[in-house]
Amino acid sequence: MTAFAYDGSKGERYLSLEMEAAGVEWIWNASLSQRETKDAAQASIVIAGFTLDMAKANARRMIREHAAELRNTAMAEYSAYEVGAWPLKVGQAKAFVDWDDAGQLGRKPDSGLLIGEATVAAVTERAVADRIILNSGLAEAFESTVAGVATKHKNAIEPLTTFAAVDAYDWSVGWPPASLTLFDMG
Repeated sequence: MTAFAYDGSKGERYLSLEMEAAGVEWIWNASLSQRETKDAAQASIVIAGFTLDMAKANARRMIREHAAELRNTAMAEYSAYEVGAWPLKVGQAKAFVDWDDAGQLGRKPDSGLLIGEATVAAVTERAVADRIILNSGLAEAFESTVAGVATKHKNAIEPLTTFAAVDAYDWSVGWPPASLTLFDMG
């Protein structure tokens, strides 16, 4: 690695992502307070071509990746099969509760998943339906918060007019914890 003169005019945070994407080793040597690279010519080409729009795109990508990581972490303990059944369970639970709240008038809605779970768990069908509805609300709140925070941060980056402003923008705030420990549809 050799010293590389970089004036910082195009920021560091998102330019480093571009260097990585271009396969350029680009490190900060803290003991010497300087940038170092094995390929100064390639690093210069990347810097020359790096635009403010590219910095913003890299910031938006990091926000999307963070949102995806939160979602994946929150859902890590659930199997794809279980998650795939949730919309059906929620639909059955809502239909059952509507029917039950109306005094069980008319034809009982299909609630095979609820009946099966209630029978095995030795609880009422209503108890299963109420739990599913409550927890689906928690999942909806989590998802809407993640989506809203991601959109807020991506929108905040758009009007920025300098590399320094894009680099300095802190999109790490406002996210919910990546936990759905109270969430149990099963």
